Amino acid sequence: MLSSAPISLKLNLKHLVVLYQLMQSGNVELVAEKIHLSKPAVYQAIRRLEAETGVKLYERLGGGELTEEGRALALRISRALRHLSAFNRFSRSSDHLRDIVRLITDSQLHCLISVVKAGSYSLAATELNLTEASVHRTARSLEKLLNISLFVRKAKGVEATIEARQLAREASLAYAEIRQGIDEINENTGQLGTRLSIGCLPMARTDLLPESVTRFLNKYPNAFVGILDGPYDEQLLALLHGEIDFILGANRTPTPTNEVVQIPLFNDEPGLVMRVEHPALKFDGNIDDYFSELNRYGWIAPRQGTPTRMIFSELFEHYGVSEPDHLLECSSLIAIRGLLVRSDRIALLSKRQVRPEIESGQLRVISLSPEFSRPIGITKRKGWHPTMIQQAFLDQLSAVVESYK
Repeated sequence: MLSSAPISLKLNLKHLVVLYQLMQSGNVELVAEKIHLSKPAVYQAIRRLEAETGVKLYERLGGGELTEEGRALALRISRALRHLSAFNRFSRSSDHLRDIVRLITDSQLHCLISVVKAGSYSLAATELNLTEASVHRTARSLEKLLNISLFVRKAKGVEATIEARQLAREASLAYAEIRQGIDEINENTGQLGTRLSIGCLPMARTDLLPESVTRFLNKYPNAFVGILDGPYDEQLLALLHGEIDFILGANRTPTPTNEVVQIPLFNDEPGLVMRVEHPALKFDGNIDDYFSELNRYGWIAPRQGTPTRMIFSELFEHYGVSEPDHLLECSSLIAIRGLLVRSDRIALLSKRQVRPEIESGQLRVISLSPEFSRPIGITKRKGWHPTMIQQAFLDQLSAVVESYK
């Protein structure tokens, strides 16, 4: 009897390769010949995968064929192997006929990812629950297999080479594909323990993401949603390593790397936000007539490098006014709200970001021309293919966006 419990990520890489080869070759005999295993060894690998996943992956009757779940997982494995093929390209082994991917172990991949991320054998050992000597030995074995240097010892820990960082990223993306394959099996068997990892930028934190997540979890209460908050650069790095599925928030111009795709959802028009009793609100008429007067008040500026900071600079340039010499630069929306309520400072923000304070009568917004709008959207990895549950969240997100129109 196969288990119906949700599956964890403890699948053997070599067993996964066997399943992929079954999809490619069609029968056990050809797989055994191609990867130099005996037929019993091939069957054993499939049985172990089935025990781990809790579902039937290969039907031996009628000449043998993969089940629906087997084919779905094999397709994810094929995507994972495309990432791992980078190890063949980077290898400087004297034996160019060897398929390095077939020789790499899960231990080596996990070690590579952890040491690159931690910058230390000891920290990686703690994360992997191994001894430092074991981690170092595993790293050296991978260097020997590839015949390249991956880590250089420094006074404080180790420094990953360019090759190590690139290979660690490819390995992380390979495991991300395998995780999605496992999630798809869970979905097909009614175990909706799918992981959805979202990077969230300031514009989406107030209502877009909370509303979308609430609707999604009402429909799929067993799904697991993780939300990553933090600077854009950190979120982009997490996205490129497969640690999050996509980023929700203001799109960047230009697109930061050709490895991601930005999908616009709607244009947001920021405005000038200030307290309800702010002296500037005594002016009547079009803001064009008195923008220069606003320069006498303190301004809260967005962080350098953000889309809103670009609009901030464009705003002053548009009105022919120099940016204030003394800006209070702040990226914390909570802190900005508090500063605005307690002072005569002005900030460039979206009305959505301060909706609670507007509704409570604490803050007011002066609208700007639509030319100062910014695209809000999704940033995803190029070639990322969502699972059914991940797509269901994107559908809920689209529904929320439609409600804004």
